[in-house]
Amino acid sequence: MNKKSSVLRIVSLSAFLALLSVIAYLHQIRGGGPESIPPIDAFCPFGGMETLYRWLTEGSFMRRVAPSSLVIFSATVVMAIFLGRAFCGWICPLGAIGEFSAFLGRKLRISAVKIGEKTDGALKYLKYVLLIVILAGTYRTDTLVFRNYDPWVGWAHLTSITNIEYAVSFAVLFIVVIGASVFIERFWCRYLCPQGALLGIISKASMLRVGRQSPNCASCGICRAACPMRLQPDKIASPAECIVCGKCTWSAPYKCGVSFRFLRKHIKAVTAGIAAIALLLIFIGGAKLSGSWITFVMPSPSEARMSTESLNESIFGWMNLEQVSELSGIPVSRIKREARLKDDVSETEPMRSMGITNRVREAVLSIYTSMNVKEEGYFCPFKSPLK
Repeated sequence: MNKKSSVLRIVSLSAFLALLSVIAYLHQIRGGGPESIPPIDAFCPFGGMETLYRWLTEGSFMRRVAPSSLVIFSATVVMAIFLGRAFCGWICPLGAIGEFSAFLGRKLRISAVKIGEKTDGALKYLKYVLLIVILAGTYRTDTLVFRNYDPWVGWAHLTSITNIEYAVSFAVLFIVVIGASVFIERFWCRYLCPQGALLGIISKASMLRVGRQSPNCASCGICRAACPMRLQPDKIASPAECIVCGKCTWSAPYKCGVSFRFLRKHIKAVTAGIAAIALLLIFIGGAKLSGSWITFVMPSPSEARMSTESLNESIFGWMNLEQVSELSGIPVSRIKREARLKDDVSETEPMRSMGITNRVREAVLSIYTSMNVKEEGYFCPFKSPLK
């Protein structure tokens, strides 16, 4: 049974990683929008946390964040309350990448780097510091300050590996998530993941706990060695760090009695994992039935007009010329003229289908740049359309 449970967890991690990777790849090919493939941001629970304050206070979403992110974020919060960080051990695609990297390291007989207990304990606080810094920067600037450093963004844009825009996220992905995990299993999860830190804080009040249930522990260290987060399951392990992978219960001798408890009742890790997956699917299914599952949000004109950078990030290939005009405040006729488009070019057809997205984006930004109308470093919103 232990082997089957372990295989089931790996299958779950692989399936979520594969599914989201395919979505990311198709998005790069077909683009986004209401009738195409959503961006990977639409499935990011941390994006839901980043936009939470704005959604609660203004009822709107930050750029690149969609209502679907808030749905998945809500699912992970409920999951953490009932099942601890089961999301990290059974669903998270970045966790899967880190775990598979560690597996590759073992297969290549690469010696694992041993970190002292005190150093390990201190390093685990880094992700909480990172969480505070990211949220403070995000709420202060009203932008996704972490996105350019997010390794998941790098993974989602591997087809654009030569694009310098994602250079930092590629570096974090290959060095910190994949490379470091070869030597230190789940390095990203243990020390740096802000989503893990957020779930860890919530998991302090989790109904799920792991620990030794028998006085017969011989301190053999088998359960500790099996734990990818380097916890001490033979004691009461920290619920903020446990990812509910179940390796400690599957590897330790039966007489040790290391097990998971849910409201003081013994349950198997595989039960918690399946429950976590079910919760996620229930939230997504419920959102779809209620019409709340929306994977894109039309950029706000007032936000897009703040600066050239904001406008550049707000123009997508699934838009048509009329939408770009509404967003930027620039008449379609001037956009066509600046982009050197023929007068009969459709104003209602998606730009990507006509292959003019980059030309239109460059034309709009060129018009903005030539205005020379600035105030405190930001372009002023138009009081009337340009002529």
